Amino acid sequence: MVRFSKEITLISILLLTACTGSIKINNISSVDNESDWTQLGGSPAHDRNAISQVTPPLKMLWRKDVEHSPSGVLTAAYGTLFVSTMGGKVFALDHETGVTQGKLELKNSIGKGIAIDGIYGYFGRISSDKTMFGYDLRNGNYIWKRSIGPVESIPLISGGLLYVTTKSGYLYCLDLETGAEKWKFNAGKPFHSTPAKWNGLIIAANDSGYVYGISASNGNLKWKFQTGAPVFATPIISGDDIYVGNIGGAFYSIDAKSGKTNWKHEGSGSYYSTASANDDNVFSMSGDGMMLSLSKSEGSIIWKSDLNAPISEGILLSGRYIFIGSMDSYLYALSAETGNILWSEKLAGRVRTSPLEYKGRIYIGTENKYLYAFVEELYADE
Repeated sequence: MVRFSKEITLISILLLTACTGSIKINNISSVDNESDWTQLGGSPAHDRNAISQVTPPLKMLWRKDVEHSPSGVLTAAYGTLFVSTMGGKVFALDHETGVTQGKLELKNSIGKGIAIDGIYGYFGRISSDKTMFGYDLRNGNYIWKRSIGPVESIPLISGGLLYVTTKSGYLYCLDLETGAEKWKFNAGKPFHSTPAKWNGLIIAANDSGYVYGISASNGNLKWKFQTGAPVFATPIISGDDIYVGNIGGAFYSIDAKSGKTNWKHEGSGSYYSTASANDDNVFSMSGDGMMLSLSKSEGSIIWKSDLNAPISEGILLSGRYIFIGSMDSYLYALSAETGNILWSEKLAGRVRTSPLEYKGRIYIGTENKYLYAFVEELYADE
């Protein structure tokens, strides 16, 4: 009995050491589905474009030191920005001022962001014992912790369930309230990106080169499509079609119901970043810095723009404008109609997050530990 008590005490100390600090948001309210950006792409299909059109030129409103390089995906709710970092920290920042509202400190690098549902946040980390967490953002307590293997992606939330991929090659479906496993799918190769959802299917892709259509209710495989090379990019779904590229330079449109290809575009570089789409076109970025607008119906090139620098994260479509950050440390604004560069701003480091539009502002993070807020130049001094 004494030895058992000592073991419990040791485990408690280790858990406290691994997870310190807290986030408690006093004025927390329900999520506003019209303006809040609670997960990658703003929706389970990852197809939601910016709520407001932000018109360049922009002016920097504030810059915040978040101590380490931010991870790939920024989220926002209740007037608060959520930023996870490669240093194992999660920041909650006031979106207007950048003032820290709370901070969690974990032992290891966080995955690509924190997804929000109601008053709860969900995030994973790449290593250590516990790798998936549910967290109460109102009272600052963990609601559950799970060991599911290394998590590099931001989770997908839909229908009271959480879908998350691991570098161990599994796709998990977990209960949001308890973290209990509903089912898991073994793909045999590592996942690096977030799954998407279309109707009753979970769409996921991994190092095997396959894009999988998996039943959201029981985890059964419905179809799989071989792209020919590992897939690091997150699939997006627009209408009834999936859009995703692989590291071999191929970009696909795939029918979500059947898993059959609609068309294939052979690019000039690897695809690592998440695409974006409007009613007519899909916008993609290859690793060699070539930005493309492709026809959704047939895959033909509408325009291309060479930024001369790769990007590692996603594209933000804001009305008639595209915002994108690159590894040459610039934030760019392009015309969605022509691909012309309309505005750019040199930042202090290479860009490591997708741009986020929230309440009329653009937010972006760089690898030298800074998060930036930009506003339309017209309103910068108001």
